[in-house]
Amino acid sequence: MKTTGLTHPRILRPAILGFLVAATLAIGWSAALAVDKIRETTGIGHVGQIVDIRAKGIAIRETAGDTKEVPLNQIRDISSDQYPNLAKAEAALSKATTANDAASLRTAEGLYAGMMNSSSPSWLRLLCEYRMFRVYAESGRVRLAVDTYVDLATADPGLVAGMQLPPPAPGSPDNPEILKKVESAIRAAGGKPYTSELATMRLAIVSLSGNPEAVLSVIEQQIKNPDEKIHIPAKFERVKQLFALNRTDEAATQLEDVASEVSSLSNQGPYVVDHAYWSGRVYLVRKQNLEAALSFMRVAILYPSQDKARTAESLYYAGQALEAAKAAKPEIRAVYQEATTKYSGTPGAEQAKAAIAKLGA
Repeated sequence: MKTTGLTHPRILRPAILGFLVAATLAIGWSAALAVDKIRETTGIGHVGQIVDIRAKGIAIRETAGDTKEVPLNQIRDISSDQYPNLAKAEAALSKATTANDAASLRTAEGLYAGMMNSSSPSWLRLLCEYRMFRVYAESGRVRLAVDTYVDLATADPGLVAGMQLPPPAPGSPDNPEILKKVESAIRAAGGKPYTSELATMRLAIVSLSGNPEAVLSVIEQQIKNPDEKIHIPAKFERVKQLFALNRTDEAATQLEDVASEVSSLSNQGPYVVDHAYWSGRVYLVRKQNLEAALSFMRVAILYPSQDKARTAESLYYAGQALEAAKAAKPEIRAVYQEATTKYSGTPGAEQAKAAIAKLGA
């Protein structure tokens, strides 16, 4: 092909050169911005080039040239033309969590793991690790979830804001190793906000030891912490352990103490179920049976989804309180049946099933 003078850079006129350079940059910029897409849970979309993942979220340079930070907890899914497996992984994880699909969860895990290599940009590696936390939590692999949580928190504490660690499994051989990891991370955290979640995990593991005195020792440490997200759950746990030791009067006194503190909070939401449940337990021990039933039913009616296992147990205890109050059998049976039908598979539902059989006609 013959080269004309017009295409030779040395003899281009300045005006034409400037126009072509600008046009070339515009085309290249538009193409670069078009490769990555973020869709928020509200449906809002962002098209551009992802440049970083930060504490506030994913930073994407949009087509208009502005950089927007999309909070991680507001992101529904992400895709990238350069990394097609990302969209596949996001779709698989979404299906796994919404449809409880184990096969999709395995697919998501394999795709995310495949992108966590040195050839991937840092934002993609960190994003995949962030998603892998959900994979591990959903599949009950607590040790890997804790490892990932600590890695993310170390990279930037903001990345784990709002994350909840999965509960430890009773009797798991991993629990001692997890406990060491958690305690080491708490020391290294230096009081950063994510310490509260680690402290909750530490208490949960120690609580599985079956030694209330050992648990109380850990609880007293956490009660001294000024962070309400640490010391208030610890106070409720102290009530639980005192009940386990049959120190019910002391448990009732401690419950009054924590109830007083909770009543002064602007956001009482996380603690209302604990308060209603343990109030019911205190009433039941004191044979104030109708008050106990009302307190337990408060859990089931007002907060049924906050903790399904606790709700089922509350319904069982409500039935027990009604039995002690000599209520009509159809009313008692209806309470037990709510536990067995709505919360099957939980310990409380099994207790309720046995109670129905014992209740008779």
